[in-house]
Amino acid sequence: MFQVIEGMRYAFPKFMKRIESDYPKLTALHDRVAQLPRIAAYLASPRRIEFNEDGIFRRYPELDG
Repeated sequence: MFQVIEGMRYAFPKFMKRIESDYPKLTALHDRVAQLPRIAAYLASPRRIEFNEDGIFRRYPELDG
């Protein structure tokens, strides 16, 4: 779920800002996972591949309403 939320935030930032408050438990889960020491270290490291336009999560500005 962490990666799905991260990807949706990348692909549809406006939409996610609008609906995240409707799912407080999922948002809290995402935040707790991000704070786990080993996950946080990975997220801050150069090993993590940033989202880009070639992966499964791409920006779709025309769909981000």
